[in-house]
Amino acid sequence: MSGLDDEEKAFRAALEAVSKKFEAKIPGLLAEITGIRENLERLLEKGSVDGDATKEGVAELLRRTHTLAGSAGQFGHQDLTELARSVEEMRLIGVLPNCENADAFPLLFQLTKDVENYKY
Repeated sequence: MSGLDDEEKAFRAALEAVSKKFEAKIPGLLAEITGIRENLERLLEKGSVDGDATKEGVAELLRRTHTLAGSAGQFGHQDLTELARSVEEMRLIGVLPNCENADAFPLLFQLTKDVENYKY
């Protein structure tokens, strides 16, 4: 029976190590998301709403927030998961991935800033 206890301890220690490694990556992940958002804002200031660069930026923003949402939830950051999923849900209102509704970009950017400002 003590072998099982040792296995449990080893498992918990390994899980804690992975969790700490993820938490150390959070600032970098948030910085990447910030960079993507800022680039999209610059593109829109230039009037490039439906250009390829804008579409690629939005797609990358979706990929990053999707990855962040899944990982954060696995390591106990449910609030961050919910914030990141709010960005993903922009696809449902027609903004993403075709960038057809320029009026929705301010909401996309605000939701993204909410993710960027996550405190852990």
